Amino acid sequence: MDICCNNNFGSFNRLKNLEGIEWTCVDYLLNSTSKYANNLWKLLRYPETDCLIRKDLTREEKLNLIYTDTGQSNDKRLFIQPLTDDSCVSESSRMNIYVGDIDPINQIQSKVQIVIEVMCHNKITNILGEAFEDDPRTNPSELDGLGNSIILYKNRATTLLRNTIAEFNGADIAGIGLMQLNQEISNYSRSRFYVFNTKAYIGHRIVFYCYFSGASSCASSGY
Repeated sequence: MDICCNNNFGSFNRLKNLEGIEWTCVDYLLNSTSKYANNLWKLLRYPETDCLIRKDLTREEKLNLIYTDTGQSNDKRLFIQPLTDDSCVSESSRMNIYVGDIDPINQIQSKVQIVIEVMCHNKITNILGEAFEDDPRTNPSELDGLGNSIILYKNRATTLLRNTIAEFNGADIAGIGLMQLNQEISNYSRSRFYVFNTKAYIGHRIVFYCYFSGASSCASSGY
C-alpha cells in the first residue's frame, strides 16, 4: 500500500479535471449556438469592419482557428495559453484561455481562476454595428423608434469583452462547474483593460472563478 494512504488527517483536494479546464472551455464555445458564441467566432475569424454581419462559421472553420500544436500559429486565433510570443503582430483578434491562480479554501476545496484574454490588433478596432430591425436577435437599445441603427460603430475589443462575459459568466460547464465573474468569491475576479505585446494589441483580461474539489485520502486513490 502507498505509504500516503496511512495518513490520519483525512482527505485532501486532488483538483480532479484541473488539466482539462482550458480545452473544456474551448469545447463549450465550439458547441454553443448562442448569439454571443457566434459573434465571438466571427470577431476572431474576420478582421474586416463588417465582421458581425458576416455569415456564422461552420464547425470546420472554427476548428481551423484553434491552435492545437507547437508549430506555426499566425493563422490561429484561439489558444489554451497566455500570449507570450512578441513576434505575433498580425492584424487579427485573439482569445487565450488558461488556468490562473488557485486559492485553497480548506483541505478539500479550492477556488480556481479561469482566465480568458481577448484582444485585437490596434489597426482593426473599429467595426460596424449589427443592429437590424428585422433581426429578432438585435438588442432593442441599438435601434431608434423608426428601427434605424443608432450604434453605427463599435470597438472590437469591447465587443469581444462583452460577448465573452455574456457567454461564460454563469455557464455550468461539465467537468468544471459554474464559472463566475463574481467578487463575492474573490476580489481578483474582474475584467481589466490591457495593452498587450508591445502596444500592438489592446484588449481585456477577464478572471472567472470556479470551485474545485476531488478529494481523496491519498494520491493513489484514483486520478
